[in-house]
Amino acid sequence: MFYKTIAGCNIKIKRDISIIIEYRDDNDMLQISYCYLAEVYGDMKAPSFTDKEKADGFKIIWVTIDDALKLLKNDRPKTQSGKFIQKRDLAFIEKYMTIMGVNRRINLN
Repeated sequence: MFYKTIAGCNIKIKRDISIIIEYRDDNDMLQISYCYLAEVYGDMKAPSFTDKEKADGFKIIWVTIDDALKLLKNDRPKTQSGKFIQKRDLAFIEKYMTIMGVNRRINLN
């Protein structure tokens, strides 16, 4: 089965990686995030960002897992939401690396 993503591509899911459930008391918010190993199919199209995401300068970049790890570790989020996103995405990468047998630990220090 193929799925359309907000990144502007169609994917076929190869396997589940993880689910992260976040409770944010400051916003009284529950967020459930899913991570999959997937393969891209077909042509890339423009991402489907919200107006707020566009205004905030969101963009899609495709990088290797090692580059993604470096980018996230070197990022210094300014907002509480950004800090949650960074921790979530690092946790997803760490889980992926464990599943795929990549032997590295992630530290934010």
